[in-house]
Amino acid sequence: TDYIGSRAALGSVLVRSGEALAAPSPAPLAIPALTESRCGTLVRIDGVRYTPEDLSAATWAGYKRFTDAGGAEIYTYVRNYAGFAGEEVPAGKSCSLTGILQYDDAGKGRYLLKLRDENDCMY
Repeated sequence: TDYIGSRAALGSVLVRSGEALAAPSPAPLAIPALTESRCGTLVRIDGVRYTPEDLSAATWAGYKRFTDAGGAEIYTYVRNYAGFAGEEVPAGKSCSLTGILQYDDAGKGRYLLKLRDENDCMY
């Protein structure tokens, strides 16, 4: 996929039906239910806690590990330039994470949530 290069090209393929635009609603999933077929979709995972792997800074930038009550893992990924990258990750609190599901097969073979903003972590 790629961006549509011009407004004219976009206008030739995109048609609004007159319906009001609805905000996307995430699919509620548990970590064990994640599949590669869900990648690219907006999902919400409830009941997770931040469980750092090392003593690095507890800010959102980079990869952060969260686990559920059963020990299943999900990672978040936030680029350094994101407006909330320097904000502190909520340690010790149960939270819900919402983001675009991705699978990192080049790295450690793990699922990632790409957060959109600081509101994608609710506790």
